[in-house]
Amino acid sequence: MTQLLIPAVHLPNGLDLFRPLPYTPSTYKKVLKSYGERSLLEAVPEDYIVLNSMPEEEYLHFLLSNGIGTENIIQCFAKGGNLAEDILLDKGAMSRIEQVSEKCEELSFYIHLEEEREIAGRIGREEEVMHPALTRMFNRYYFLLRICEDLDIELNETVQVRSGRFLGPASRLFKEWGKLFVRGNESVGGMQVYIVDSEEALHRTAESISRNVKITRYFVSRFLNVDESWNVQFSFAPGRQSYIGSSRQIVSGGTAHVGNEGGTDYHLPGEIRLLCEKIADRLGAMGALGKIGIDVMTIDGVAYPAEINARKNTSTPALSLYKKMDRESDGGRICFRVIGIETAGGIGFKEFVSRIGSENLFDMKSGRGILPYHFASSRVTGKIDAAVFSRSPEDAINIIKEVMRRFEKVT
Repeated sequence: MTQLLIPAVHLPNGLDLFRPLPYTPSTYKKVLKSYGERSLLEAVPEDYIVLNSMPEEEYLHFLLSNGIGTENIIQCFAKGGNLAEDILLDKGAMSRIEQVSEKCEELSFYIHLEEEREIAGRIGREEEVMHPALTRMFNRYYFLLRICEDLDIELNETVQVRSGRFLGPASRLFKEWGKLFVRGNESVGGMQVYIVDSEEALHRTAESISRNVKITRYFVSRFLNVDESWNVQFSFAPGRQSYIGSSRQIVSGGTAHVGNEGGTDYHLPGEIRLLCEKIADRLGAMGALGKIGIDVMTIDGVAYPAEINARKNTSTPALSLYKKMDRESDGGRICFRVIGIETAGGIGFKEFVSRIGSENLFDMKSGRGILPYHFASSRVTGKIDAAVFSRSPEDAINIIKEVMRRFEKVT
């Protein structure tokens, strides 16, 4: 099935979501536009993709040599608020999309918002894009509370608090519960998530969330130690939906999502899959379309839904590639782990390979090595996301240790 990938990474209330990070509005736009490069990992040579800049020639050649990526790149030169808006402003890019869309059975967007719906509408395929109102609703924690209540799904006791009046109610709950878990109505990768374990942390959290203009609703619950956290992904199309796969989330400090691990040796507990399918059935009945991830945590053996991500997830490229890989050799074992690598400034593909060593670079035939997601954004963020593939979790960890050691040695 030939895809037309339009990976415009943008989010409702994005600047408020990422307020803890040191980004100006213009820098934030650059980062998210450059993140589109990661969707090359979801593509095969027959696909088409829209990007705001061409990937490095050496990096693209490396991907193509492994049967990943595509040379069918539609470059967009406009300067809108996000890549999808750029497309609508760039007559040349929009014309090219119209030309190739007839060859593509699937439109693949990062998220479904107003710009995506307009792009699809211009080529007569609006029915393949979820209504933006549903996207916004599904991504909010308040909706998750309501759907769990409706489906009789157990949730940790939660109290809703306005950001401007946070301190009073939160202080009372802190005295009652001792330690609090606080999250915004919208959250991405641990942003707008706080742990309150002291009076100082309570006041610091109140000060932080008071600066947000658009995220004004927060939810406070008793802090519980999480045993495991899983991301379970589904694909929704008109009249049907399917389970894509899952990965276990790696969490740092109790809140920050820093990576995922998955593959043959990582077995999604049956009760979590059933729970997610129950939620997915309801989303589908309401008109869900595109890729959606559901996060679930287990606490003392009980599964609790934590978040709905009505968009592609950080692990989507790795999970997509994992499903394409040959599982016949080595007993069918393939494992992957998504990580972030600090680069201390921008880095290109050639330097990346020289640092990690060519023996550690991903090779599709062996099913082993490190596969970088992108390079353009590293010039701004000082970080590269990557997936490590191996035939065992132990070997994947060994690769990661060696790669991290080499980066630390240089930087």
